Amino acid sequence: MLKQLSASKLDCYLLCPLRFSLRYLDLIEPEEISVPLVFGSAVHGTIKHMYRKLMAGQRMSIEEAEKSFVQDWEAQCTVPVKWNGTTPEQLQDQGVALVRAYLEAVPDPVIPVAVEQELRAPIVNLITGETIPGIELHGILDRIEPGNRPIELKTSSQSYSQFRTDISLQFSIYSYLLAYLNQTEEIEGDFEVLVKLKTPRMQRLTTRRNVRDFDRLFRTIKHVLQGIDSGVFYTNPSHMYCTG
Repeated sequence: MLKQLSASKLDCYLLCPLRFSLRYLDLIEPEEISVPLVFGSAVHGTIKHMYRKLMAGQRMSIEEAEKSFVQDWEAQCTVPVKWNGTTPEQLQDQGVALVRAYLEAVPDPVIPVAVEQELRAPIVNLITGETIPGIELHGILDRIEPGNRPIELKTSSQSYSQFRTDISLQFSIYSYLLAYLNQTEEIEGDFEVLVKLKTPRMQRLTTRRNVRDFDRLFRTIKHVLQGIDSGVFYTNPSHMYCTG
């Protein structure tokens, strides 16, 4: 029985219920980790380090950031990775370029109030007051800027659309956590998207959530949990999300 639900678990069930069962109920780990996951973790590690230094009153130079990424990348490459025709050297060069593009795009970064902040809250419909007992919602936010403003960092091979940010389930969960814990009805935040083009660039897209979005999230969670409790774990293979 699940005691905790996160954006990754909820997304996994919605994309492929059988994959969810194997991963989170049977606890079967994948034999190899996908390149985007490993690559994104290394980029996140560098940007996280940059903002933690900023909170301590120190600015990270581009050269320091590039060196930090190489260290993070080498650490990530110690796990089994499904390379799909790429090489660690190619991706290291790409990661260095992305980190450089980020620092150039954010010459005067806002000092955050928290970096990789872990939040937990009960699952409550903020409109009706209905609750889902016995399970809590959990999330680790990349960054929180002053005013309870969540910031999500993404690496992507394509630019994000405004629609993609506005329907992001992950952002809805993080916004709900902040709204519940701070007793507010609306949360506004940003996506920072590092786009892996030949010449990398960064997008910053603003999106917001309110109690109507949290009501929709509550109902989605409720239906997913009903499916899990009923043992509904059908397969849903996909060339993008579940190739196994």
